[in-house]
Amino acid sequence: MNWLILMRARWLLWGAKRDIKEARRAIDLYEAFMDRADARTALAKRLKEQLKRR
Repeated sequence: MNWLILMRARWLLWGAKRDIKEARRAIDLYEAFMDRADARTALAKRLKEQLKRR
């Protein structure tokens, strides 16, 4: 009985570790996407400014 509980706890812990890794990966992807979006908007603003000057 005890080892069944121990195995279940170990399995849950492993699942939690995996979920944390996946969450971190998702956050990293989201941050990279947002950085790219910010860079795009900055580029678009710069292009608009250059076009206004001409």
